[in-house]
Amino acid sequence: MRWQDHRGYREIRNSLLRAALSAIAIALFVCAGQAQTFRGAISGTVTDPSGAVIPNAQVKATETATGLEHNTVTTSASRR
Repeated sequence: MRWQDHRGYREIRNSLLRAALSAIAIALFVCAGQAQTFRGAISGTVTDPSGAVIPNAQVKATETATGLEHNTVTTSASRR
């Protein structure tokens, strides 16, 4: 009987194979999870009804799903 045919060898080999496949699966899930992002951007120019730029305007954006508010102030060129 060859040593590779021994039952203990097959159990160890199968355990190592399962561990390696599990590590690969975990690595793939971690990489996929890091590809997701929760960042967004809003850009534009704040103007009055006549079209004139309003510098240093306060802007508030609210996430409708959570009610979370984000506040900022535009630049002197009315950009954010």
